[in-house]
Amino acid sequence: VKTVATTEPAAPGGDAAVAAGRQLFNTNCSHCHGPNAASPDPRIDLRKLLKRYGEDMNETFDTTVHNGRPDKGMPAWKGVLSSSEITAIKTFVDSVQPR
Repeated sequence: VKTVATTEPAAPGGDAAVAAGRQLFNTNCSHCHGPNAASPDPRIDLRKLLKRYGEDMNETFDTTVHNGRPDKGMPAWKGVLSSSEITAIKTFVDSVQPR
C-alpha cells in the first residue's frame, strides 16, 4: 500500500509557490496594492504590470521592490524581505498577469 502525503490545495491557477507568494503578498503588500494584487486604483493594480511594462516588467519589478519609489510612497523592501520572499511574491505577481 502506497501512502501519499497531503498538503494544502494548490492555489487557483497555480501551485504551492504561487500560494506562498500570495500569502507573503497579502501580508506585506496588499495594504497598498489590494488583496491578491487587485487594487481599484489602476496606477497600483499589479495585475497590469505586464501590459504596462511589457518585456521590462521583470526589471521594473526588481528595481521597484528592492529600491522602492519613495516619491510615490513605495518603500524599499531590500533588507526587509529576503531574496526568497521577494522571489515568491514575484511568482505570485506573475500568476495574476493576463496572458
